Amino acid sequence: MESYGRAEDIDVIVVSDGEQILGIGDQGVIGILISIAKLVIYALCAGVHPNRVLPVVLDIGTDNKGLMVDDLYLDVKKPRTRGGEYDNFLDTFVQAAKKKFPAAYLHFEDFGLANVRTILDRYTPQIACFNDDVQGTGCVTLATIHAALHVSRIDIGDLRVVMFGSVSAGTGIADQIRDAISVESGKSKEEGVKQIFCVEKPGLLLQS
Repeated sequence: MESYGRAEDIDVIVVSDGEQILGIGDQGVIGILISIAKLVIYALCAGVHPNRVLPVVLDIGTDNKGLMVDDLYLDVKKPRTRGGEYDNFLDTFVQAAKKKFPAAYLHFEDFGLANVRTILDRYTPQIACFNDDVQGTGCVTLATIHAALHVSRIDIGDLRVVMFGSVSAGTGIADQIRDAISVESGKSKEEGVKQIFCVEKPGLLLQS
């Protein structure tokens, strides 16, 4: 990052560790392509200047056996770093990005299911950051629900939601619906949660 520009040169950073490229899975450093693609969307749809964005992929290994034996694969050919070593590596990147580009907005993209929520909880109080798998999908779904409620004239306080699929996107949607129920109907978040039923392959989820 030191050679990429001055502190005021970057507005948006999209970073991925390539572990959970949606619809594909673990792609290691090939995940840089999703970082680039999301920044193209920022440029085309939000008017962010393409010279003011920075795509990043974190090279921490891969558990994709096909990539491990591919002679053309450029990543470090070792299993993914996890646990405390992973956390320290990610924190080193985040703090370096924050120091180098203090005004930049950090977009976490396609991190693994075990890390996505933890990363958001850790860094949201520290920096302007976002995860579209959790938050982006959630706000679009909530907007759709609001449109349906307007047409059907049903109050959000009376809404019942069945969520099929309860990983990062599903739980992100559930969080946004719960918060909307709480804010708009005056109910507590605990009451709002009781109106949402999360289902996975084994059936209805009854605990975290």
